Amino acid sequence: ISSGTPEAYLKKKCIEKNIYKYFKRIMGTPRSKNQHILDLKNKFIINKNNTIFFGDSMTDLKVAVRHKFNFIQVGNNLNSKKVNLRIKNFKDKKLKKYQLLINKIN
Repeated sequence: ISSGTPEAYLKKKCIEKNIYKYFKRIMGTPRSKNQHILDLKNKFIINKNNTIFFGDSMTDLKVAVRHKFNFIQVGNNLNSKKVNLRIKNFKDKKLKKYQLLINKIN
């Protein structure tokens, strides 16, 4: 997770919701999302062709474009041709298009 939410709060919420175990890293402020991605690239081998960046803000889109990641917009508050797919939420049936790629990542 890369978020603009304070990191300690984000980790606490993930523990409370019992989802902490599903993530290799949970990163928030004060570091930027771009710093998060750079940290991940230094720690893991990240293939841009096998990476999907889910986001709901222009900041998310800019970071995804900068690192040449596929970008899936969650919600409908962005209007850009650089968005690969728009979904309402993570139950959206349009995600099936990316299911094989998502399975590879897992």
